[in-house]
Amino acid sequence: MTSEDKWRILLVLPQLPQDPTSGASRSMRAAARVLKQAGFHVRCLATTATEGALTCPISDFLRNSRVAVSKVGRELRFTEQSIFFRLLSTGGLPLNQIDLCFGRAFDAIFRDELGSFRSDAVFTYWGVERDRRRFQLARQNGTKIIYGLRNHAYDHRYCFDLVDAILPPSQALSDYYRGTFGIESTAIPSLMNEDEVLAPRRDPIFITFINPTIGKGVTVMARLAEEHRRDGRIFRSSSSKAVDQQAI
Repeated sequence: MTSEDKWRILLVLPQLPQDPTSGASRSMRAAARVLKQAGFHVRCLATTATEGALTCPISDFLRNSRVAVSKVGRELRFTEQSIFFRLLSTGGLPLNQIDLCFGRAFDAIFRDELGSFRSDAVFTYWGVERDRRRFQLARQNGTKIIYGLRNHAYDHRYCFDLVDAILPPSQALSDYYRGTFGIESTAIPSLMNEDEVLAPRRDPIFITFINPTIGKGVTVMARLAEEHRRDGRIFRSSSSKAVDQQAI
């Protein structure tokens, strides 16, 4: 297969692909990098929303990541590791308000990318009603929808009605959705850039639990903390999302 024959893949995310507070978005971005390195044509359409607060403006955060950012209207555009990114600036709004306030603007950029990039597949995750209309539009143009499933949050079978392929990060998640909805999927372990997640040096003082929520096992961690309190181990929680502090 020549480079001209390989698929054109449009990564579509509701949030910043470089979001330091989201493992889901970063794993999707890492997968896009692997596809690009394999010779596929890859572009990314997303927003500047993040799950947790950043310590600096988005444009400064991206420049600190050594990418040259240009501003076109409400968009931030740049190329990172040979992948072109178009980010709709959403002004610091919470992730759950993005579609309400900027859904139409995102639709316009999505239609533009479908027409100009002529993508063979949209690689995405999300779950709002407007997504279904985007998926329908893409499928009318002959574009496949590939879902990068990352959690147990999809509680209706119709969420997957317009999806052509599903790629969860574990066999356990694949088995869960097969058992719950009869949905078949192909498990592919999450791809991460080790340089972004491994500290160059470490001082192992704490046992740290990220995003301590019920769904991520905070009750198990609380029990472990209770068991090991006497032997001097120090547990610390770090959250990028709004969590129930009483549960912690």
